Amino acid sequence: MKRGGFWQVDFGGIATVNIPKDFEFNVDQVMKELDLNLTEITD
Repeated sequence: MKRGGFWQVDFGGIATVNIPKDFEFNVDQVMKELDLNLTEITD
């Protein structure tokens, strides 16, 4: 089942992650469980 969004790696060390506004999971909890430290850039 597709849930929308995408991710890609830019310039080797930078990842772009696009998460839909209606994403059903708690993004903060997912990042914590995977030990990810991301910087959010919004429009």
